[in-house]
Amino acid sequence: MKKLNKISIENMSDWFTSKTDPDYQLKDYLSSKGKGKKFYPTYQQISRDLFRCDSMYENLSEDYGTTDNVLGDPNLAHIDEKDFTDIVNMVSNQKLKIFVEVGSFCGSSALFFSNYFQQHNINAIIICIDTWCGDINMWLRPEFDIYMNKSDGNPDLFKHFINSVIKFGKEESIIPLRSSSVVAARMLEVLAYKIDAVYLDSAHESGETFMELNLYFDLLRDGGVIFGDDYNIFPAVKKDVDLFSEVINQKVTFFNNKNSKNPIWMFKK
Repeated sequence: MKKLNKISIENMSDWFTSKTDPDYQLKDYLSSKGKGKKFYPTYQQISRDLFRCDSMYENLSEDYGTTDNVLGDPNLAHIDEKDFTDIVNMVSNQKLKIFVEVGSFCGSSALFFSNYFQQHNINAIIICIDTWCGDINMWLRPEFDIYMNKSDGNPDLFKHFINSVIKFGKEESIIPLRSSSVVAARMLEVLAYKIDAVYLDSAHESGETFMELNLYFDLLRDGGVIFGDDYNIFPAVKKDVDLFSEVINQKVTFFNNKNSKNPIWMFKK
């Protein structure tokens, strides 16, 4: 990548976009798939594209869904119904069919969004993107041991997420995509899925939020929105959201009904 003195909307393609430079294997895939316009996939098509089956939940081992110790809870989401209603109303045509969450932890926010869609008769599929490997705090601070349980080197976060989805009966609306945010964004671009909204709540490392804002803003259809939280909690989030605002020359829109001290931030494409 060439060195640039300043990031701007004009040279953004030299920094971060959802488009990938395909190798010979991906070129073969793209050739067989053919070029086409972006579209809204069904739950079954997403499952077949990602897992080669109609639902990954049908193929889970017996270790999943057998415990009452569920850590995901929609009441723990960092957003409430009023703030999310205001965000939904910002989406052009108020059409929500494909909703992407980047950073899902134990599933609290995904469950909140799924409940909201069900209560408001919105037939939306939620794609949850996460490695479920944990961030720096989760690896180093002992209070996160209940979530990680990583003595064998393999954190339990994905198991907690799946157990939460099953406990609340949301298997038909929530699809996990266990991948890094960069790989997932470029995979969704290759698949040509039309994306209406993105909730960005990943590891919040400095520069990471800015990169993800570029990747997932690029993925959005015109009129779609990207939003997140922790603006006043994580310094890196505020820094990167403010930088992105400057780069695209769009003021940050805030929603603060649930927490005036830590509002939800949003950009519209």
